Amino acid sequence: RYAEQIERMWQAVGRDRVLVLFSEDLSTDPVGTITTVHRFLGLPPVAPDTERRWNLRAKPAMPDEARARLEEAFRAPDARLAELLGRPVPWASPHVDR
Repeated sequence: RYAEQIERMWQAVGRDRVLVLFSEDLSTDPVGTITTVHRFLGLPPVAPDTERRWNLRAKPAMPDEARARLEEAFRAPDARLAELLGRPVPWASPHVDR
């Protein structure tokens, strides 16, 4: 339920002071994502080390029934987050490697 938390943060500090990114952004476009972060913070661009990957580990398979229950439970909150950010949430996309 990220949308609720993001809205609270926007109310507390202002929307222009909060940058919301997905970890998938960093995985698929590390240079562009780091450039976005640096620009947002007013820092000069620095090319990231794209050879090293952090926090990689094997993911155990989730039972289909559990996945279906979670997808149903979070369908509305994920849709709200997508609407709030003006972009789809990557984990709700069928192409995401699970």
